[in-house]
Amino acid sequence: TGHWSSTTTLAVAPIYDENELVLVNPVSTSTEISGISNYVFRTIPSNFVVGATMANYALNDLQVQNIAIYYDSNSGYSLSLRQELKTALSTRGGRVVNEFDLSAGGFLAQETLNQAGSQNAEAVVLIPSPQTIDRALQVINVNNSELPLLGDIGNLYGVKTLQVGGEDAVGMAIPIPWHIQNPGSEEFVQKSRQLWGGDVNWATVMAYDALNAIAQAIEQNSTRDGIQKALASPNFSAPGVVQPVKFLPSGDRDGRLMMVEVQPANPSRSGTGYDFVPIN
Repeated sequence: TGHWSSTTTLAVAPIYDENELVLVNPVSTSTEISGISNYVFRTIPSNFVVGATMANYALNDLQVQNIAIYYDSNSGYSLSLRQELKTALSTRGGRVVNEFDLSAGGFLAQETLNQAGSQNAEAVVLIPSPQTIDRALQVINVNNSELPLLGDIGNLYGVKTLQVGGEDAVGMAIPIPWHIQNPGSEEFVQKSRQLWGGDVNWATVMAYDALNAIAQAIEQNSTRDGIQKALASPNFSAPGVVQPVKFLPSGDRDGRLMMVEVQPANPSRSGTGYDFVPIN
């Protein structure tokens, strides 16, 4: 298992393919990875699922239609999720009123929010890269809780958002594959706390699921080719922390996401006074 960013996974996929070595990735979500190699699988759903989950939340839960998107044009991950979100919104009756490039020279958060407001934006979606998280956090602070916020799974779900966003981030919703309060996770949470001396997050769970899948495949056939055939089988299933690990023909996980939001917490698991909590 391995490779955090989708950009890295895309770059190394031909090497795994050429050497017929299986990669089960726990965290890269770009749709460009789908079907890129018979030897590349992943235990996190792709941006197709992420975008659809965000669109459904905006339209059905927030009951808004006009969306402004902040993205990073230098990030394959950001561009992928932006496109999937736009497609999901358009097929469900939503509309993107404007898009702002977080990596643009002279970026001004207040100016872009003023522009979004003048175009009747009803909610803001933030899809930064690791290089543009700070600018996304500026948007959160300057927005001052005026427009509902949706954040991305890879970069805004973290302690920094709680520390810097604070009260301005309250209510911001993010789709993730697992949360520590997920029903059915109690045994895993207890054991992982004993092992690591603290709480784990969704990335740890996706890595655990990836290793479970590899272990199950090795039990069936321990050769490189045998592991690939086992994982690619339509009947393959390995135990997961919450959901069984099954793969689509594209190598993507056949799974779903849940929504969490920032809320004040006292005491807080993060130590910031705020936590991400599941949205019922």
